[in-house]
Amino acid sequence: MIQLPDQLVTAYSTYLGDKGIKHEFLPDYLKWLRFFLDFCEKYKVEGDESDRLRQFVNKLKSKGQSEDLRRQAYHAVTLYLGVLKERSENSGAML
Repeated sequence: MIQLPDQLVTAYSTYLGDKGIKHEFLPDYLKWLRFFLDFCEKYKVEGDESDRLRQFVNKLKSKGQSEDLRRQAYHAVTLYLGVLKERSENSGAML
């Protein structure tokens, strides 16, 4: 299983807090993020972000994950993509 860098965990945790996600949900959101990244690496998932996310959610469905858990996983990954976008915009602004 992929180990998330401390810097990413910190940025993601802060982002979740900014988006109103309660701290108690952080372990679940981090779990889904690790599962997503592991899925993409293991299966060499290609395509844009929305394609990879769709394939991940479909895989969860095929594994029997409930609708609520799939929704939470989707939300966790979209927030991660938001962190990446924010980081990209901030690094571009510094140049």
